[in-house]
Amino acid sequence: MNLVGVDNYSKNESTEVILIGHAIDSAPVSVLQGPPFLFPQELMDAFYSESVSIVAHNSTFERYMLKHVLHIDIPTSRFLDTLPQARHLSMPGKLEKVCEILQLPEGKLEGGKLKDLFCSPAHLGGELTLFGISEPRYNNWDSHPTEWQQFIEYCKRDVEVLRKLYNIFLQHPLPECEREGWLLDQKINDFGMPVDVELIQKMDKIAERAKTIARKRIIEISGVENPNSRPQLLTWLKTQGYPYNSLEKSMVAESLNDINMSEEAAEVLRCRRESSKTSDSKLEALKLMVSPDGRVRDLFGYLGAPRTGRWNSHGPQFANQPRPVKKVEKNFDRAVELILKEDFEAIVGEFGSVMDVIAGCIRACYKAPEGMEFVIADYAAIEPRILGWLTNCTKINDIFRNGEDPYISFASILYGVPYDEVTKEMRQNAKPGFLGCGYMLSGGEEYLNKDGDLVRSGVWGYAQSMGIDIPKDLAHKAVKVFRNEYKEVCDFWYNSDDAIKQVIKTKKKLKFDKLVFDISGQTLRMLLPSGRYLHYIRPKIQQEEFKGKIRDQITFEGIDGKTKAWVRQSTHPGRVTENAVSGIARDALLEGMKLADKNSIPVCGHVHDEVVALAAKNESEKVLDKLLGCMRKSVPWAKDLILDANGFCSTRYRKG
Repeated sequence: MNLVGVDNYSKNESTEVILIGHAIDSAPVSVLQGPPFLFPQELMDAFYSESVSIVAHNSTFERYMLKHVLHIDIPTSRFLDTLPQARHLSMPGKLEKVCEILQLPEGKLEGGKLKDLFCSPAHLGGELTLFGISEPRYNNWDSHPTEWQQFIEYCKRDVEVLRKLYNIFLQHPLPECEREGWLLDQKINDFGMPVDVELIQKMDKIAERAKTIARKRIIEISGVENPNSRPQLLTWLKTQGYPYNSLEKSMVAESLNDINMSEEAAEVLRCRRESSKTSDSKLEALKLMVSPDGRVRDLFGYLGAPRTGRWNSHGPQFANQPRPVKKVEKNFDRAVELILKEDFEAIVGEFGSVMDVIAGCIRACYKAPEGMEFVIADYAAIEPRILGWLTNCTKINDIFRNGEDPYISFASILYGVPYDEVTKEMRQNAKPGFLGCGYMLSGGEEYLNKDGDLVRSGVWGYAQSMGIDIPKDLAHKAVKVFRNEYKEVCDFWYNSDDAIKQVIKTKKKLKFDKLVFDISGQTLRMLLPSGRYLHYIRPKIQQEEFKGKIRDQITFEGIDGKTKAWVRQSTHPGRVTENAVSGIARDALLEGMKLADKNSIPVCGHVHDEVVALAAKNESEKVLDKLLGCMRKSVPWAKDLILDANGFCSTRYRKG
């Protein structure tokens, strides 16, 4: 199911329901076995009674299975889902993990082996026999009676744990604004994103050919046995003047400018970059998840980012698509045309790297149905706007009141030139400084990473991660200029840090301008203007060493952004500011989408600060104006926040 998605899984003719665990109110849990199922009248009445709510964890699964397998169609509005409730509290989505964090011993559900035993084929079938082609065979209560009884107990215990979790979450209910948001999220996921199956198939074919050629060339030049082996390749590269100890993307990019490295090594690295691009994994996910009607569903995970509440992405990662290189971006339609023609030689001749074309055109796989267009709109510089509004920074707010570009404005100060004389390069170099400095980044230094390679930190490293190579002294100057120019932002960092530490120590609620901090049980909460909380579980103030000095540091338990493990981690004033700004930006996006939905604009997707809708071609410009109006409208909880949005219409999904 994880590969094909819940929509395809539930609609597949081979999918069956074999156990149904349920309980009504506080009654004992019952487990029905089938198929066929003999539903008790009390359960059937509950299914069809509009006054009865159904509690489930990740209710999309239950809703789709009930609808497509058992033919019981229950509206989303009747489900109470504990998954978004857990995520609202900054917990993981998996039920077992939530129970572990809440220290519920009942939550140690060990059903993985039982699921494999009874839900995966014991024999795949497909063999020619005297009676025709054999069908898949599954284990059941006859073949494994002891394990089947254990499976029933597992199903029963699953419902008991869910009920206990639901009762705990009654003490921390999902705010009504988030309940509305979740219902809209489910509507968007059900609607799905339309895709171009032909383009996906041809891209996949071209990508495989390009990778095969690149791997063969690596072997020809280097002589390594396995071109996918990092150790083998790294050993050979070292003999050719490769200066680093790893093959991380940034290291490889830097090495290609190194005059001391051989031409053979440079070609091998270019071939490796071609053969190791992961863009085709997105194509594979798209191929598997597209439904018979040409749409991909269940792409977005509500409240998926634990620190901010932004959505995360499922399957083909709609929100995490590679940005096209400039050549592909400028000739996007031509690149798509050549892919559809399967003209491999022309792609190489016009663009050089085939995989750069594939990666840059993944977005084009999302295509509006015949006679329709995507209507694509995104907020303009929403995080800088919110940073200025949240910190009451007059100079940042004035930039937007005057209709100016924040990055040109900052470049004007950074380079000491008039606003109208700022060049494209100056703006580009100033952008990472403005964005990073708002969250307390330092200028940056070089340090040895885990592989022993020199890497950059601070604004200097942040710029490099954006593909912008700025001088170190300019990064340090950006920090100095920002902190001198926008003092209110700096004041916000330190005052918010003091406020949080005071709340942790005193356990008393504290209003801090537009935010409110308090302690609820074992959780530090930050109340955003929208009425939504950000949560920091089991907070502490601990002494940690930083640059040779001992200082008080705020720590809490949460999901590690890299390892996804549940660990105690530290935060700092800049990161808290970023959490608040990103959280408010997410809430503004949700307000815009809610308003669009109320205005009958069919939203089918969204990415960070962008909304994607569908409209008939002859109506798309009108719908775009309507959508921009929804996004520019002041949000009810921040009427003085200046919002703006821009957009366009396109048959294929693309960046504007």
